Amino acid sequence: MTGKKAGAFQAADGEWMFALFERTYEKNCYPHIDQWSAMAFGRYADVMRRVFRHASSCEGGMLQSRAGYIRPENYIATWRSLLAKPFRLPDQTIRLDVSTSFRAAIP
Repeated sequence: MTGKKAGAFQAADGEWMFALFERTYEKNCYPHIDQWSAMAFGRYADVMRRVFRHASSCEGGMLQSRAGYIRPENYIATWRSLLAKPFRLPDQTIRLDVSTSFRAAIP
């Protein structure tokens, strides 16, 4: 993983909706080409559930940064700080895939 961003917008019902994006690459494929993708979408509790699910991948070493291993506590803390001050999502069309994949934005 090489980057994280959290965006938000206020829905018609007044609830805040969040979209979390990660920039990643496959470590075992060359050349390493980073790609942004949505990793979660929903209310705060929904996206934090996804963050905790991904944090479990840090412990096993599957999710790493360019520098190497990431502690799950640091992964969660970084997302919490980004969610505390998200960028405002502009009104635009965003393509989200619904699937059973671990990487699906909407499982």
